[in-house]
Amino acid sequence: MSAAASFSDEGAVVPSSRLTRRTLLISAVAATFAGRGTASAAPALALRSGSSTLNADFAWARKRALDWVQTGKPGTIPSYWAGLTNRPAFYSRDVAHQMLGAHLLGLDAENISMLKVFAASATERRRWYPLWAFQFDGGIYRTDYKSDDNFVREVPAVFELTEKGVRQYLWTADRAYVDDSVLWKYYGNSVNAFVTAHDDNRNGVADEDGTGKIFQGVASYNEGGEGLLEAGDAIGSQYQALLAYSIAQRARGDEAGARATEARATALRAHFEKNWWSASANRYIRGFTKAGARTNFGKENSWFLPMKGITSPGTRTNAYLDFVHKSVSDLPPFNIEAYTYLPETFFRWGRVDQAWKWFRYVADSRAAYPEVSYTTIGNIAEGLLGIEPNAPASALSTLPQLPSAVPWLELDHIPLGKHDLAVRHDGTKSSALTHHSGPRPLVWTAQFSGRFDTALVNGQRQPTKVSVVEGRTLSSVTITVAPGAKATASV
Repeated sequence: MSAAASFSDEGAVVPSSRLTRRTLLISAVAATFAGRGTASAAPALALRSGSSTLNADFAWARKRALDWVQTGKPGTIPSYWAGLTNRPAFYSRDVAHQMLGAHLLGLDAENISMLKVFAASATERRRWYPLWAFQFDGGIYRTDYKSDDNFVREVPAVFELTEKGVRQYLWTADRAYVDDSVLWKYYGNSVNAFVTAHDDNRNGVADEDGTGKIFQGVASYNEGGEGLLEAGDAIGSQYQALLAYSIAQRARGDEAGARATEARATALRAHFEKNWWSASANRYIRGFTKAGARTNFGKENSWFLPMKGITSPGTRTNAYLDFVHKSVSDLPPFNIEAYTYLPETFFRWGRVDQAWKWFRYVADSRAAYPEVSYTTIGNIAEGLLGIEPNAPASALSTLPQLPSAVPWLELDHIPLGKHDLAVRHDGTKSSALTHHSGPRPLVWTAQFSGRFDTALVNGQRQPTKVSVVEGRTLSSVTITVAPGAKATASV
């Protein structure tokens, strides 16, 4: 959302600054992305399921998301609307959460175009913050920017752009996400120079000054003016940015650097577990103000903790997820953008019924806010279907997370790198993968919740591998699926 409710009336139309047609910039960007897919070349992503409600959700979300695409309009760079519908712009927070749905709909040119605009704006003069919003021509959206000392900035966005950029590398295998000099510089600065510049107490956690004023910089996406110095959504996002940066380092051949960054992520998580737990409240701390720790409910700075996986599996996280679910349920409705993160939070920890409740809340809203349609698409793929991509290795894993309201689900023409595939789950114990086309065989790891000694793979009994992932016991089999072939697995 983009800082709207904190300083202006969301219902008012706030005019953008006068558009400046940067002809050379636009021409250069257009040339860079010539030949990449845009909305008109989107793959025929399709959904079929045993739920007529989910079928209608998908049809609405796909059309609505594509309606927001701006690419091809006069004077625009490859882009889509990401922010309040009365603000013709794309915002960092929104783009980070719309990128998955955009990729699935074929908007890869738009994703990398916008990501590079944000990355290029994070300068030393701005203390390594990217700017908060841009017009569709790539120029600064002035509603959120007055000067390099006076612009909207929120700590989690810095890290989420790194996390989601590298995540797109795993979905697309496009090496620009790890090799492009602008992006690579941004990733490194986000986890190094930015943290150094925003760590007043030198504990390794990026912080802000506690003013609560978004034009001076705040630690959290929750723009209530609370004055957090360190926030749960910031430390959780910093943790994931470190993990993402290690993936990018490894992709570039820097194994030693990747291991060192992974060690930093492990240390940050250990710091969190030690210092962000309140024995008196018997609950995770969601942030710190000058007055001390805050353990009450704080919306984003609360649920980002389990959403980003920085909390430890077990009783603490289980209780905290219950606390989040009850807290949101008990509150009167608030901004729809914030709700779009809740399905991801609960799917991550196998809380399927709770995830489905918030998926339904978001989808049923049919809200025009762009994040609603894009995250609906994304939560079908990574939430309900449990897809974990590794396109650079021509690999993926799946995990059925279907509620009883969805007896079966198939998402067809999923783009994974240069592969076109379909994933289907029947209940939670039977999966199928169809490899329509691709340059080489796909390596598919079919996962199922629970402990099973064997699985039926293409009609043949096969031993499973049992593992524990974030507190969940999973049984899996790995299958190689040639282009043009279909494979099945069930337990």
